[in-house]
Amino acid sequence: MSEIKYVRKGDYYYPEIDFGIDENVEFRKYGRLRYKYLKENKPYLFSRLLLEGELMKHVIEIEKQAYERFERIQQEYLREHPLPADGNFVESYKIRQEAHDVAEEVVLEELIYD
Repeated sequence: MSEIKYVRKGDYYYPEIDFGIDENVEFRKYGRLRYKYLKENKPYLFSRLLLEGELMKHVIEIEKQAYERFERIQQEYLREHPLPADGNFVESYKIRQEAHDVAEEVVLEELIYD
């Protein structure tokens, strides 16, 4: 077990605890959503991950998985529902938006809010 270091601030000594949080890390959409979800809805898990120094690793891993899964689902949807060959912009847009919406719903339900 490592020795705890203390820092003096005024008349008091505080333990110097490293939570493994890098202030320079910026999350994208799914990372921010996962962080916020854990903080607001799973405070026990959030606190445990924070104290173990695993919170950032967890959020980064979930974010990575979310974006990979999003792309894969979107590609599968477009393979099953090909874009019109006649170049119809409106129909192409609708199909692409449906692919986006389906992928988003799956990622949010299965990875972010789980």
